[in-house]
Amino acid sequence: MSASDPRRGIRRAADVEAEVDEELRFHLDMRREEYEATGAPADEAGRRALRKFGDVSFIRAQTLTIDQRLYRRAARAETMSALVQDVRYALRTVRLTPGFTAVATLTLALGIGVTTVMFSVVDGVLLRPLPYASADRLVSLSEIQETGAEIPASFPEYLLWKEQSRSVLADLGAWFQAQMPLSGVGEAEMLPGERISVNLPAMLGITPLLGRTFRPEEESESAEPVVMISEGLWRRRFASDSAVIGRVLTLAGRPFTVIGVFPATLRSRLPNELASGRRTDYWMPLRATTRTAPAGLHFMYMIGQLKPGTPIEDVSARLNLVAKQLSTEDNPVHGLRATPTATRVAGSTRDMLGMLVASVAILLLIACANVANLLLARAAARTREFGIRVALGASRARMVNQLLAESVVRALLGGVLGVALAYGGVWAMRHGLKVRLPRFETVTIDERVLAFTLLLSVLVGLVFGVAPALGAARGDPKMALGDAARGVFGSVRRDRFRRLLVAGEVALSFVLLVAAGLLLRTFERVLSVPLGFESQNVVTAMVALPYSRYPDSTRQRAFFSELLSRMEAAPGVDAVGMTSSLPIEGGTNGGVAIEGKTYPPEQQPMAEKRIVSAGYLRAMQARVVRGRAFEPGDVSGGAPVVMVNESFARKHLPGEEAVGKRVDFQWGTQEMQTIVGVVADMREGALRDDIPPAMYIPFTQRSVDALYVVVRGAVPSPQLTTIVRETVGSMDPNIALAEVRTIDDILANGVATERVTASLLGTFAGLALLLAAVGLYGVISYSVAQRTQELGLRAALGARQSDLMALVFRQGTGVLVAGLVVGALGAFGLSGLIANQLYGVGPRDPATFAIAGALLAFVALAATFVPALRATRSDPLQALRAE
Repeated sequence: MSASDPRRGIRRAADVEAEVDEELRFHLDMRREEYEATGAPADEAGRRALRKFGDVSFIRAQTLTIDQRLYRRAARAETMSALVQDVRYALRTVRLTPGFTAVATLTLALGIGVTTVMFSVVDGVLLRPLPYASADRLVSLSEIQETGAEIPASFPEYLLWKEQSRSVLADLGAWFQAQMPLSGVGEAEMLPGERISVNLPAMLGITPLLGRTFRPEEESESAEPVVMISEGLWRRRFASDSAVIGRVLTLAGRPFTVIGVFPATLRSRLPNELASGRRTDYWMPLRATTRTAPAGLHFMYMIGQLKPGTPIEDVSARLNLVAKQLSTEDNPVHGLRATPTATRVAGSTRDMLGMLVASVAILLLIACANVANLLLARAAARTREFGIRVALGASRARMVNQLLAESVVRALLGGVLGVALAYGGVWAMRHGLKVRLPRFETVTIDERVLAFTLLLSVLVGLVFGVAPALGAARGDPKMALGDAARGVFGSVRRDRFRRLLVAGEVALSFVLLVAAGLLLRTFERVLSVPLGFESQNVVTAMVALPYSRYPDSTRQRAFFSELLSRMEAAPGVDAVGMTSSLPIEGGTNGGVAIEGKTYPPEQQPMAEKRIVSAGYLRAMQARVVRGRAFEPGDVSGGAPVVMVNESFARKHLPGEEAVGKRVDFQWGTQEMQTIVGVVADMREGALRDDIPPAMYIPFTQRSVDALYVVVRGAVPSPQLTTIVRETVGSMDPNIALAEVRTIDDILANGVATERVTASLLGTFAGLALLLAAVGLYGVISYSVAQRTQELGLRAALGARQSDLMALVFRQGTGVLVAGLVVGALGAFGLSGLIANQLYGVGPRDPATFAIAGALLAFVALAATFVPALRATRSDPLQALRAE
């Protein structure tokens, strides 16, 4: 034993303790004798005894502490040495088994990589706090209709809620989207922007890059027009010139003084922009009045800041109480719903990402089960090695540690490769994803994601390396060194756990296939809904007229009428129309009045409102089912007319002839209009939604300064776009087009969420199917290899090749059937969780279950075929020689 051995130090400490006890007894005896002789203790002797006792006790304590530290340090060093040896051996094993390592690493890399991508997306979209100041106290407020639906607020209602919410909200702001053409600075450009309440920048904690934010007096309608521009616009159009502050810009033909530049940070993007990814180039004060924005127009988003310590439930309770107190039959005031702004920004994305995360978790489990199968097979092939090591004195704990080290090393290799795949996956999603996710630009592989991947890799290595390690450690050395080590007559019991793993893979794959199938069928059903119009070869663009040159309805109508005439005469154009809102995207919705009918306040009839040209229906190839379309004579000063869709007639005029009835559009009109025609239902809103009642009024009878031009032609879409640009430019070069696209683009955007969800889940299901097939192939192949001698003996005793193949197929079929049964039960129970993601198909659709089962069975049997074919080639002579 070396001089530094901690055990020697502990024995020395025990000897010192015995000496201390002897000294203590001596001095106590001496003090007792002195007391008996004199009747009083010898103080000096007592003090000496206590002092000596204290010194020795201190030495004893110090000696024990030092030696215990030495012992613990030596134990830690021994543990670290063993760990280093295990890691070195694991690396050597990985190097000496390149094929096995490649398969295991790629399988884990696939599972970990996909999981890392989804964690990055969820982290960036859902988990990270919003970039605003006091983000946890921000709430979004929405009006509640009588049906329970949430809608934006009107301006008068915003003022009401701002006044009545002071007891629960520290502040309340509002904004709405706008766009204006910039002219006089190079080529005219349509700029997307926001009209905001002046308190909004301070509430969100936005500090301008240059200049200042708005002042309260600048929200007045009579104040000097001012604007804040974005950093992007400042750099793009003004070369980052700091002298832009104080410069006058011409927006929509009117002068606006630049007072500030807001930075290109996430904090400077309002919540709706974070949710949609919409770009904003300018901010202006609201400058709304109850005259320009009456109570019937719901277009304003509201955001409030809770007072410290105020629960969000108190906001809704307080304002709904106010609504009940203020509501009258003539002026109904609906309630308000307060939602955390983070929840509102995430929107429906939360459900979609939750489903994708669950799918990725299933895929990771399948990948890990495959690797566990590989490790079990590897451990079975090393049975003789383990038996020799146990026979030579290796402890079972030592063997478990070594095998776990090998598993963790392989998992870390898979994690490293998985991170590389994750970088590629995030890049692919950025460039290939056809749907905008909230805050998707924040998705990145950062230190938090890397820490997650590292933890996940170690956890996977430990959890799925335990079973092979414990199985090897429990092995009997005698059996390991006997015939069993050579794989003679491989037992079914040895493969039972591996078969359970593969059956689990089959079951999980079935669940994923069913979910993917349901979403694919949903996507198909959404695409097949009747549109009510033809979308091919139709180009659209927004044309907004500057108020300075087109300040009244006469000039606005003259411009749009001339534009229609020029476009109709252009070569390659078949039909031209105009509309205030495009299909699929929705538009202005509000109350209407019907002559001769009265309604309770909570049942006021509502409709989608569209301002269109006479040729709009022909450009969209929509049908007029009753009555007539608009005619050239339907102009200002003539009889006011309107058209309605079939849904309007069914809902608001049931059992009556709609044509000839009088209704009020109630948006920029002064009198009732006569219904002259009924239009076949068009998809004015989302494809999944029911078609709402809709009304169409001619732009020649209702002034408007911005319309979408809709052009149908026989030439390609890019050529139609060029025609629109050149025609508008020839009429007024200061007018910039916005939102130039095709109707097919709008349709594609309308189903983008369904397409992305179905494609991603379909990809995951395909990968799961592949991994399950590989797992089944591995189990059957290993079983055939272990039973080579048995199969050879069967052949020697007269078994035909078809009998041997059937024997192997029965083994694979048993695993498949068990997996399908469990998977069907799991899919039946879990499919209801995605019911809100489905359209036109039930969550337990029999056809989808049958197709998923048939596909999985075909792939599984195909994976069994090669091992079964190998079994028919067993050589009877080799089997007999081995015996």
